[in-house]
Amino acid sequence: IAKAGRVVAYGIGGSSAMLALETHNRLFRLNIPTMVFTDGYTQRMSAAILSEGDVALFISSTGRPRELQESLELAKYYKATCITITDKDSPLGRDADICLHVGLAASGVEEIQPNPMRFAQLFVIDRLAHAVAAVLGEQAHLALRRMRGSVAALR
Repeated sequence: IAKAGRVVAYGIGGSSAMLALETHNRLFRLNIPTMVFTDGYTQRMSAAILSEGDVALFISSTGRPRELQESLELAKYYKATCITITDKDSPLGRDADICLHVGLAASGVEEIQPNPMRFAQLFVIDRLAHAVAAVLGEQAHLALRRMRGSVAALR
């Protein structure tokens, strides 16, 4: 991710779409060229213009949405590296180049209770961003300082 030409984050549905947006938020702050798509049509179109050196990052609680699977297949066809944050035994998890496994049993979770899967995926996204920042080293520190400085006057 730290060396990618660009990173494209994909998520479908409520929680996964919001986590894709959060992935964008974490990576663009490190000056990583990042885009996010939460619509099946634009996901397919963006996957079709990826190439070697690009990273497609798929976030899904179930790893089963057909739109994500088709976009992953397109991204792989065009030689992008495909990373998933999902259950390793799901279709997306099995077909990815790299699967950051997150799998939690849904039993025992009340409908009104916060979703533990979302918290687990957010933790993985935070750790991933931290690892990318560590690889970037001083570049990450500079980007974050510049970004903080740009909004300091707004407070």
